[in-house]
Amino acid sequence: MKKSNVSVPLPYIIYNGVRHAKDPIYLISKTLKAYDTSTYHLQVGRSKRMLTQDPELINHILQKNHKNYVKSKIVTDVLSKYAGKGILTTNGDYWLKQRRLIQPGFHKHKIESLLADMNGVVIKMMDDISSRISAGDGTADILDEMTRMTLKIVSKALFSSDITDAQISILKEGVQSLQDITLKEVQNPFMSGWRKISGYQKKSETHLHNIYEMVTEYITERRADPDPPSDLMTMLLDARYEGTDEGMTNQQILDEILIIFVAGFETTTNALTFCLYLVSQHPSVLTKLREEVSEVHISDQPSLQEVMSLSYITQTISEAMRLYPPAWFMDRVAVEEDELNGEEIGKGEIIALYTYGLHRSEAYWDNPDSFDPYFHPIW
Repeated sequence: MKKSNVSVPLPYIIYNGVRHAKDPIYLISKTLKAYDTSTYHLQVGRSKRMLTQDPELINHILQKNHKNYVKSKIVTDVLSKYAGKGILTTNGDYWLKQRRLIQPGFHKHKIESLLADMNGVVIKMMDDISSRISAGDGTADILDEMTRMTLKIVSKALFSSDITDAQISILKEGVQSLQDITLKEVQNPFMSGWRKISGYQKKSETHLHNIYEMVTEYITERRADPDPPSDLMTMLLDARYEGTDEGMTNQQILDEILIIFVAGFETTTNALTFCLYLVSQHPSVLTKLREEVSEVHISDQPSLQEVMSLSYITQTISEAMRLYPPAWFMDRVAVEEDELNGEEIGKGEIIALYTYGLHRSEAYWDNPDSFDPYFHPIW
């Protein structure tokens, strides 16, 4: 299926884009199939764009030659306007400086220390759901339950404390407003005036202000704590830039915490929700999962090794994320011209890495739309 430097006419995209505006995945997949390619280019005014689901190209851009590719202005300008200048929304020297500062907080031994808290939140929520079912309430909104659970886990990891239902609402509304307003600015930049007049902008900014205020209060309280707990908040406060005694400002810490919520909350929630949905539709998979849980001993204070020994559960999660990747595409911009296997990439070209398409490509997967935890790619 692979063809080099396929150019798709703009009228084709406009015509089909209008017809399928609410389903970009269908439009992209339709275009790749129509032109029998894994990569295509598109000229929009002075801007040249590329979309690819080629695994070699994706690996080249994200790993092998990553220094030639940076995040787009959608991330560094639009998203950062609301989520701050954190590790997700910056490029270059500042990004590298922040990454080196924060990375130790996510080493394996640090993650392992959070497992007990994660396990406690999960058990408590499962007990609550079981109690509701026993009381006759047999209906649960899985997306809502996974949202609450994920927020509780992230908050526990950050602040070492349980959060109230009111705080969950603040976090949920704040993060969702941040994502919604960013998406609208990208899709409809010329409607910014209407968003202000209609009150949409103010409503979103109020939700965002509430989450800023809540997290800033946590930061202020922690700085005054003479005996702080060992969590991600303390790690961020104690971190010092290499060769100095300088730490992050409150604004920098707020930015990084917002990024943790933005990058880790909805993506994890969606991954868990789709996984549970798929398992519910495949009784044989559920049976195997139950068998593994009954055969493998997991202690009350689980270790990372114990969790990773649950091989079939791990395969099931991976398979669910293949079918429904939390990030269905990523974007990059080429700093300089580049080439791989005859595919030419221009300087300044905006590139969409179409992970959803790769995960379901018949060129690399047998029965790509089927849910099978024993699934293996053709390669």
